[in-house]
Amino acid sequence: MQYLQHVQSIFLEKGDPETAQGQMRYMRNQFEFYGLKAGRWMELSKEIFKEKGILEGEELKALVRFCFEDVHRELHYFALEMVQKTLKKQPAEFIDFLEELIITKSWWDTVDWLAKLVGIHFKSTRSSLCQQLSGGWPPAISGCSASASSSN
Repeated sequence: MQYLQHVQSIFLEKGDPETAQGQMRYMRNQFEFYGLKAGRWMELSKEIFKEKGILEGEELKALVRFCFEDVHRELHYFALEMVQKTLKKQPAEFIDFLEELIITKSWWDTVDWLAKLVGIHFKSTRSSLCQQLSGGWPPAISGCSASASSSN
């Protein structure tokens, strides 16, 4: 995928191998790093989004999956940043894709971020997700309104 290759080349060029070693130690050698600190990869991501655009639909999911297949953690972060930028436009079923990401190369850093994204997504698609996920729990427990959960 050309988009991914573009991101990889920029991150590789701008990364710092010494910083990468520290990042890998901090994450208990679970992942490789380019050596880009958060502020730097976020800045580069914004530039890439401006230049290449933010993907949607199946193209978005494909790119995110390719990023998560890569060994470099900054690509996982890049993918989640793109997901976050599109989240409020996603249908309720997008929760399944978020679940897929939660169980793919899971570690505290991405799981914490994904937990936030699930919350944002749940809030923006509340009534349909309440029906799907509340399992018939009373509104006081599930947080669903009575009208959203009355069909359970």
